[in-house]
Amino acid sequence: IDEIIESKPNKLAFDLELILNAQNSFQNDGFFYTNYGVHSELQVEIPVSFKVSDLLLQDTVEVSLSVPEFVIDGSFSVVADNSFPFEAGIKLQLLNRANLVLQELTSTDKVLASDVNSVGETIRSTQSVLEYPFENLNVILNRTKKIALDITINTPESADFVKLYSDNTIKLTIIGNFEKLISETLRFLEAKSKMKALLK
Repeated sequence: IDEIIESKPNKLAFDLELILNAQNSFQNDGFFYTNYGVHSELQVEIPVSFKVSDLLLQDTVEVSLSVPEFVIDGSFSVVADNSFPFEAGIKLQLLNRANLVLQELTSTDKVLASDVNSVGETIRSTQSVLEYPFENLNVILNRTKKIALDITINTPESADFVKLYSDNTIKLTIIGNFEKLISETLRFLEAKSKMKALLK
């Protein structure tokens, strides 16, 4: 099979032998009909086996963020659903319209590798949540037009070679978490009522 694939054919020809009425012990005459035929399919499994260290993948997504002034703190969460048999670290870069880096966000968390069987095939995907706290929300986020992702992948230390298949995927969802101040007035009125109670 590997020699066939390595020759890069654009067509495969088959010789077929058809036996009519193979189960007919009386050897009676049979018939061919034009609306019946033979359907064949060739399936070849060609997994890619590899071991990798610090392979960098990059992607950029456009965003539209509008952060009101009363947002006082926040973070990003990246939810990763991973069916690839490797681990990954993800770095976020907040970019302005001219693709200049406004802020770089890193996380101590990492994307966990999928669960594999004894021959290196994925049997179950994993979900990981990576946290990215940051400051200067109003200034940075209102100018952010793109988020660049640097994804560094590594084969787990416990694995030797792992296999890749066409149905392996990694789905990333970026979530913004914001803490906001509802009203300074509410804080002032609450403190004022406490003062009155103390004076009484």
